[in-house]
Amino acid sequence: MTSVDATQWNENLKKSDYSTFFQTFEYISQKSSDVTPVYVRVFDNNDEIVGQLGLRIIKTTVMYSSKTFRHFLDLISNITNRAIWVYGPIIHSNIIENRNAILNEILKAVDEIGKRYDLVHIEGQTSPFDRMIEENYKQIFKDHNYHKIDHITFVTELTKSKDDLWNDVSKKARGDVNRAKRRNIVVKVLETYDELEKVFFVKHGMDQIKRLGNNGHRSRN
Repeated sequence: MTSVDATQWNENLKKSDYSTFFQTFEYISQKSSDVTPVYVRVFDNNDEIVGQLGLRIIKTTVMYSSKTFRHFLDLISNITNRAIWVYGPIIHSNIIENRNAILNEILKAVDEIGKRYDLVHIEGQTSPFDRMIEENYKQIFKDHNYHKIDHITFVTELTKSKDDLWNDVSKKARGDVNRAKRRNIVVKVLETYDELEKVFFVKHGMDQIKRLGNNGHRSRN
């Protein structure tokens, strides 16, 4: 569906301990002329929602590295559709067999969405908080022609005290922070375009200096 009851969708998300803001109605339905929100729901025999996935169809220019694909794309159109979801699907079952069956139904629905919107690319990220992802679960993605790319997500327990959080940081990282303090290095959030521009030109200038420096050295045999 391209529209759902916001309260119902979000209330169902709360049933899962690994759902995040990125699957909420508010995130998926952000207003944009180039984005179409799509909501997938799986119901059991009692009409209870047992699985959900929010994704976004985005009109975009896809840049292929292959010359063949670029030429083929030019023959069709410069504008194409792709789909992306973040930290999903959300499955409301702790039984492995049920989880896998629900995932399969969700991906079948995404396959249909791909045909309906003529998608050239579908990309999704599973939730880093989902502790029940196992090999059979991953295999279902492969069965639907997805390619797995591993990522690392850094998760911090913010209910801990500052001292406990600091002690959890690696010794090397703590050393880097303390070294930055001694050198009076501060971190500032960029708030204006002018600030961003200054950072860009400083970095660009340093890169140029490095290249000039490297070009100035010649090895002798």
